[in-house]
Amino acid sequence: LCKQAARALTVLRALTRVGWGADPKVLLNIYKGLIRPHLDYGCQAIFKMSQLNWAKLDRIQFQSLRLITGCMRSTPTNGLMAETGEMPLELRRRLICTKFVLKHLIRNGDLVTTTLLKFYQTYNEEPTYWRRHKAPPVMEGLDMALQFNDKITKSNNYACYNHNFQSQVK
Repeated sequence: LCKQAARALTVLRALTRVGWGADPKVLLNIYKGLIRPHLDYGCQAIFKMSQLNWAKLDRIQFQSLRLITGCMRSTPTNGLMAETGEMPLELRRRLICTKFVLKHLIRNGDLVTTTLLKFYQTYNEEPTYWRRHKAPPVMEGLDMALQFNDKITKSNNYACYNHNFQSQVK
């Protein structure tokens, strides 16, 4: 992941020049399209990665944001993220996992949902293991989503197919 993101970072580097570089808004869109997908890839499944590897991905994000804004290396990372409107990767991973869980909880009898719920059951049955290890982001998202489980509308169809479109078209 780091190598692919670093390769995409070279494209961003080529587009940022002092005299003729692209606009920061354009560079931010290029970052969102070329680099961020590599940083987000598989965050629902990858949770047993060392802190060193997570830090490498964070560094790639910070390098990208510095290139976009034209800031120096000594610029605080919080300021970079505030200037560009980006979230820290840890929060972004949690958001992606929560969206993933909610998307599948809406569907009744979905294979992914049943697998997630089985994994959640074993997750709750072995609390001693999970006290020693960091919980997967998917389980954190499932914990949060199950708090509001009674408020989630569940269906076998997607919500867009539950409406009578003839009454909407005139």
